[in-house]
Amino acid sequence: MKGVGFKAFVNENKLYLQLGYSHYIIVQIPKYLSVKAKKQKIIVIGSSRFSNLIQKIKYPDPYKAVGIQFKLKAYKTKTGKKR
Repeated sequence: MKGVGFKAFVNENKLYLQLGYSHYIIVQIPKYLSVKAKKQKIIVIGSSRFSNLIQKIKYPDPYKAVGIQFKLKAYKTKTGKKR
């Protein structure tokens, strides 16, 4: 995760995400997955479908690249206004 104030933690088979909204986003973790979270890193073992679900919550912004990103994927950023 990239962004100021973005945090994640796991508690009782639920993933809590703080992504700049006024509330936590809570995602139920399926029993067949192993998920670990530490500050701004989320490690999902077992399913790419669950990883995509998490990324859809806060997809990376095309201008600042702020959001939930996969480690091995490159994200292009757009240039801003030119004066």
